[in-house]
Amino acid sequence: MAIANQSKPTKMIIKMKKEILFLFLICLSNLTHAQVVEKNLIWKFDSEAINCTPVVDGNTVFIGSMDSLFYAINIESGKEKWRYATLYPITSNAVVAGDLVLFRSGNCLLALNKTTGEKVWEYTSTTRPPTIGTPTNYNHSSPVINNGIVYFADELGQINGIDLNSGDRVFYFKTGMDYERESDYCIASTPAIADNVIYFGDNGAHMFAVSLADSTELWSQKVYSPKWDGSVVSEVVVKDSTLYFGGYNNFFSPLNRFTGEPYWSFQDDSTFLPSTPVFYKNNVIVGSTIWSKKIHSLSMSDGTENWNFKAKGIFFVKPQIINDSILVISSTEPFGNKVGVLYFLNCEDGTEINKINIPNATESSPVCLEDGLLIGTGDGLYFIDYRAYIR
Repeated sequence: MAIANQSKPTKMIIKMKKEILFLFLICLSNLTHAQVVEKNLIWKFDSEAINCTPVVDGNTVFIGSMDSLFYAINIESGKEKWRYATLYPITSNAVVAGDLVLFRSGNCLLALNKTTGEKVWEYTSTTRPPTIGTPTNYNHSSPVINNGIVYFADELGQINGIDLNSGDRVFYFKTGMDYERESDYCIASTPAIADNVIYFGDNGAHMFAVSLADSTELWSQKVYSPKWDGSVVSEVVVKDSTLYFGGYNNFFSPLNRFTGEPYWSFQDDSTFLPSTPVFYKNNVIVGSTIWSKKIHSLSMSDGTENWNFKAKGIFFVKPQIINDSILVISSTEPFGNKVGVLYFLNCEDGTEINKINIPNATESSPVCLEDGLLIGTGDGLYFIDYRAYIR
């Protein structure tokens, strides 16, 4: 005999079973994410969130974290060699020069002995405490080295050149802009140097070319950005006569590095394009962010789109090309479940080769070595054997 109506207790039991099943599926999903990244895990180094990119020198990985600690890690074992405590969270990539490893913490540049971790010198460009924001808007500018001088930018619109040996400032330039918002002076982009000229962009949507010989401004160019604020946030990349960079901008517009004039513009109205550009044959590849969540391959000659790949997450990173044909790029979901994706794409047509789900993903860029891939996350540094994913 058929039962026409279920009792209230029966309905409650069914509802509870559905809720339990839903929770089980969530747990299973999270477990799957962990299993995927741990399947070929060589080692993991525990720390607080890492938003910068690992730097490898010999058998040592150098990395800073949001716990204001800078670490030297043995790449073979994943064990800590030494650590150095700073005053502020570290989002700057490190650079190695001789016996020194250098990085920014706030508006201070530190030079440590790379073997012992002892401080050799430090240079603070301003005594004003730095503005600590979210990972997507905290100053990520990293130092660059040229002819025995390390250059670093700060949030006051200053470029400082410090002698590697003495720690003395030997170069100085301050942008002469008149912004209403103090935050617009911040230089979040990592500069590029070519032919004794330093190129960089600020949060006020201007790009600059400055002579390293006499600190004179050669040109400045307002970046056209009708929808967003135009902040330049990626590394600046010089290729031949052209400057490439990403920012809070729905237009991607490479500039002539001698004049500052744009060559062409690619437009994606639904998003902005903040990733550091990389190059494959005659194309430049850039990643986007919210709403669009695409990776674009554009012709370097006129900006015509070659292909795009619809992804999960947003791309505030520097991709890497391996094996001359595979794009390695990582995303994060800071406003969602925090699970990002490490993609392996065919550079020729944008098809997916494989992917790895990364729990607690951050804006740390992947670094591929011969036998493993390094990437920072919200709970430390992972070293993954990625080779199985691209066979």
